Amino acid sequence: DRFSRQFRNVLLPMLRLTPRITTQAPESMRYEEHLSKVEGFTSLTTAHADRLKDQILIHLQPRMISLLVNSFFGGKGDIDITRQSEFTPTEEKILENVINGIIATLEESWREIFPLNLTVISSETNKAFSSFVEAQENVIVNEFVVHLPFAKSCTIYIVYPRQAMKQIASILRSKIQRSGDRHDEKWEKALHEAILNIPLKFVPRVAEPKIS
Repeated sequence: DRFSRQFRNVLLPMLRLTPRITTQAPESMRYEEHLSKVEGFTSLTTAHADRLKDQILIHLQPRMISLLVNSFFGGKGDIDITRQSEFTPTEEKILENVINGIIATLEESWREIFPLNLTVISSETNKAFSSFVEAQENVIVNEFVVHLPFAKSCTIYIVYPRQAMKQIASILRSKIQRSGDRHDEKWEKALHEAILNIPLKFVPRVAEPKIS
């Protein structure tokens, strides 16, 4: 849900409107099951998650990239993809911006739960060359559906190895999430000023004579 709210700002400059993004319930499946849904020509980016000591997979549909390019240059309608082998240089640049936006948004979304630093390892357009996990391994698939007013919706897939999630299962199940290591100077200054503005009444007692 955090990712959905924040990623809209990444797409806004390219779409020139704020899209509606809905989060689907995470699904657990074998990796080969997810690959069976992947088109022959697509965008698969592998990133290393340092504290998980594992990789995650970012899967983008090629139609989404074409729509972003079309909208960025003033287009207002859905388009058909006739090319099935590679992205154009313009699409490559848009794709790079989207991936960087996804990485930054994921890091920000995870920060309050389990801070991660993500580093892009490789990108492929053919699922046969993607080296993520073995086909029989279990993965957790997060789907984010991007709804557009002028075209059919597109889906972003974030895939986590299930084994990597097991080591932080207790954190994910916790109802209380830590706030992380961020230092909010603006909030601290506001609190400091609020405390200093609290009126306090002092009545000094200089002397207190005792009279029989």
